[in-house]
Amino acid sequence: MAFHEESNSLYLFGGRETWVHMSAVKHLNDMWRFSLDTLIWERVVAANQQVFDIPRRQFYSHFV
Repeated sequence: MAFHEESNSLYLFGGRETWVHMSAVKHLNDMWRFSLDTLIWERVVAANQQVFDIPRRQFYSHFV
């Protein structure tokens, strides 16, 4: 997680999805922005990134 002062937002990267008691793990590698002004989450997508349906999220990674 990282804070961006100019936009007054937090950025969160990572995530994984697991199936059948951790027997299969898919790393999601997605990025989200949380506006501290509006208290709304927004998915951040690169111009060339393919977008998939958003499954339930868990186990996010973070960095500073």
